[in-house]
Amino acid sequence: MINRYAPLKQPLFQHIYLLADELAQANHRFIRNKTAPKPNDSHLCKPLQPYRVDPN
Repeated sequence: MINRYAPLKQPLFQHIYLLADELAQANHRFIRNKTAPKPNDSHLCKPLQPYRVDPN
């Protein structure tokens, strides 16, 4: 992870790039967890029935 930013010797820029890298990894983890199918979500995945008005 640090080898990519080896040309940057300034600690501030290296810190910013490491923070951005960490944020990107956390974002990928969040998206992967959000889109992963969960076993207890099956009742939420059913399509909603269209609203029908009773004629009576």
